[in-house]
Amino acid sequence: MKGFDFEEERIKQEIAKLSAKRVLLQIPQGLKPEGPRLAKIIEKTGALPIISADPCYGACDLATSEAKSLGIDLIVHFGHSKLLKHEQVTTFYVEARATVPVAEVLEKAVLLLSKYNKIGLATTVQHVHTLDEARTILVRAGKTVVVGDAGRVTYSGQVIGCDYSNVRSVAHHNSRPLRKQGLLYK
Repeated sequence: MKGFDFEEERIKQEIAKLSAKRVLLQIPQGLKPEGPRLAKIIEKTGALPIISADPCYGACDLATSEAKSLGIDLIVHFGHSKLLKHEQVTTFYVEARATVPVAEVLEKAVLLLSKYNKIGLATTVQHVHTLDEARTILVRAGKTVVVGDAGRVTYSGQVIGCDYSNVRSVAHHNSRPLRKQGLLYK
């Protein structure tokens, strides 16, 4: 699946570092088609890959019971950043960051945002690494840009299904609601 970084080399390094023999791949629905390809990569390390067929709804939805019952040494959890402070089974997070460039799209979007002076930015972990670039483009276009920094998520501006604190903090930036302004969610 093009467009995402699955960090295959880092996965292999983590397996080697832990001498993991049984590796559970926990993949959200949209990325599941990559499961067989990723399993082949893990097989080449000498570890046994097991793909979880259960749906995965976030970083708080670790396949811990499944991993324990299968004697898993390592869960490789795709599509989310670390959320839990302590895992019962060693877990390696692969955020599956998007590799598509955003500059061209944002340059075009600036025209659509002409009536807004203040723009709030929020996104999922797949795009969080593009927030600085997005901010730069919007500031260059004369916009005031706000990125939230709240909640228990890993990154400023990051939004997850159960925690949208960064959106709320942007919406109430400086104790003033961002009404009649813009919120750009990628």
